[in-house]
Amino acid sequence: MLSMAVVVIYCQTLGGVMAYLEFIGEDEQRGVEESAKFWEVTQNGKDLHIHFGRIGTKGQEQDKSFDSAEAATVEMDKLVKSKVKKGYVEKKKP
Repeated sequence: MLSMAVVVIYCQTLGGVMAYLEFIGEDEQRGVEESAKFWEVTQNGKDLHIHFGRIGTKGQEQDKSFDSAEAATVEMDKLVKSKVKKGYVEKKKP
């Protein structure tokens, strides 16, 4: 069985810990031949701020709160791994 390790580097910002990912290519899940999307998550203590959408647009925003910073970190890691599995790659935020 082949296994793959994925490394995403979280950046420390004034607003907390952040990961920025992009997906460019065929989106089989939605049946779209060309797709260019971004997805970003920022953790500030026990809160997550998620910003996502098509590249070049304002996108949408979503906030989630957890009982602890540790629970927020676990959820952030889970979300990032899910995006990477779907083909998103880490990029420098424009």
